[in-house]
Amino acid sequence: MRTLLPAWRGFAVIATCTLVLVLGGLALGSNMGFQITKDIVPGLPLPKGMNWISFPFNNPYGKASGVCDLLGLTSSGPNSGRCSVSRLNPASGVFTNYTCGSNTVLSFTLTAGQCLMLRCPGLIPAVIVGSHDPAAALPLAPVGGMLPKGDNWLAVPYHFVGRKADDVCEDIGLASTGPNTARGTVARLNATSGVYQAYTCGTNTALAYTLTIGECARVRTPTALSWIPSHW
Repeated sequence: MRTLLPAWRGFAVIATCTLVLVLGGLALGSNMGFQITKDIVPGLPLPKGMNWISFPFNNPYGKASGVCDLLGLTSSGPNSGRCSVSRLNPASGVFTNYTCGSNTVLSFTLTAGQCLMLRCPGLIPAVIVGSHDPAAALPLAPVGGMLPKGDNWLAVPYHFVGRKADDVCEDIGLASTGPNTARGTVARLNATSGVYQAYTCGTNTALAYTLTIGECARVRTPTALSWIPSHW
């Protein structure tokens, strides 16, 4: 890893020593806690308004319904006027969706390191809190069949040691030689414009985009991998 200095700006480090963060009755123990404000932006047609949000691996939300409640996402009125929380299973290519305010029995449980896609009818400045689990290993499914199979939307830790997309390639160990079809890729989605920005591993690093705190990375790999993110 080339970049060893903190990559992120614009977030609050709650503590740099042992921390027990208590929120909603849940204690989160870690050596560092975080708090950021992330705008959830609306937009149509898709993929505008698809906010792929990176949550700290340890957090107080628990389930999709907890994300709705604690982030203050719109949860009343007709379904078309409510926020929704979704996740993608990269192995099957199947989305699981929860509409805020609906029966919590339908709400799915969050998984550490797995990104959530939030959609809302209006702009919401969401305050996200949590801490990191340095032992968590994120599985990556390989590309295969029809997309979105193999679209691994990963929660890049807020204190990841890298700064750009090529640092993600290197830290995961994505294939970076041979034809482009045999290499890994790292991409982001701008929820405001609906435009994807992608980097192919091993190509000119000047083409690698800069990571944004609280934003997920969509990683595609030709082979199954596991990633324990490096952090400072």
